[in-house]
Amino acid sequence: MILGIPLNFVLVVDFLSSGVLVILGGASVAITLRLAGREPENPRWSYLGSLALALAAFALSRALGHMGKAVLLAMGRTDLWQELTPYSGALNTVTFIIIAAVSFFYGKVEENVDLLRSYSQRLEQSYAALKDAYRDLQLQQKRVLVLERKAVASRIVTALAHETRNPLSSIAGFARILRRECGDQERPCQRLDIILDECSRLERLVDGILKTRHEAPLHFAQVLVSDILDDTLRLSRTTAGSCGVTLRLEPGPSGLDLRADRESLAMALTELALNAIEASPRGAEVRLGAEDAGSMVRFQVQDHGPGIPQEVLPKLFDGTYSTKPLPSGLGLSFVRDIATLHGGMAACSSPPGQGATCILSLPKADAERAGLQAE
Repeated sequence: MILGIPLNFVLVVDFLSSGVLVILGGASVAITLRLAGREPENPRWSYLGSLALALAAFALSRALGHMGKAVLLAMGRTDLWQELTPYSGALNTVTFIIIAAVSFFYGKVEENVDLLRSYSQRLEQSYAALKDAYRDLQLQQKRVLVLERKAVASRIVTALAHETRNPLSSIAGFARILRRECGDQERPCQRLDIILDECSRLERLVDGILKTRHEAPLHFAQVLVSDILDDTLRLSRTTAGSCGVTLRLEPGPSGLDLRADRESLAMALTELALNAIEASPRGAEVRLGAEDAGSMVRFQVQDHGPGIPQEVLPKLFDGTYSTKPLPSGLGLSFVRDIATLHGGMAACSSPPGQGATCILSLPKADAERAGLQAE
């Protein structure tokens, strides 16, 4: 008896505890192997599996030793137990060596795995960078193609403008002669007036094309804003009437003027007005106006159409976008070019459900010098 506790009781507890230790060791191995099966590529589970096996072997060795000890002592075979004790100790020592070896080699394996993960992450980053670079290259190629097409189209348009100018002048000249000779014949005179108006519009169109492509000089002079708006109204009235749209003129402060090329500026505003008319439903109103903005004059063309998507607004004036399947007229890139040649800028806003408002902001003075610098 030790400390008042019977020896037989101690042996029974030791025997049962050893059995529980074997059961727990086996359970830990089973759980570890099940977890390792979920992520077989994860080295941590391999380490824990090996460690669990080593601990289970240690538990089994210790349990068998203690259970054998309890049985031998109960049988009075103390001499046999003393002979087996060194073997049991050696087995436990070997088991601990295995556990230490597994832990040591796992550290090395973990270092290599971390290194491989680092290389893998670098490869993924390099692949993502190459993918982005390839996508950027494709975008640049598309932009180059667009610019090449625009350059070809610009050369064709310039050539057509040159070739159209002389025949157009001849048509207008003969129409003026016929207009003088038709006398009081109302119907022929009306038709000739239409021909002369359209010839005048086409002459302005050709002149605007050549000016934006530096094939013809801009003629800067001090001009009233109201005169430019009157020209725009006159050039847009026919289209507005055929579309059932009303044009409302708001000329701004009396006497407001700026230094500009009157014809090209009127053509730019007419292009904005025609776009607004075509975007408006029948019975709607398009407003043409101007206001004094300090050192600038701000022309505005406002419609009540469906508006322009927000993602389109930044590229509206770059010449690559149109809301019409078959665009007509000079296009909004012409408007931007005229604004630039005058030292100003073109912009557009379109609040959802409120139509669109296009704005030309031009300096009152030094526009001629700004235009020369733009060239």
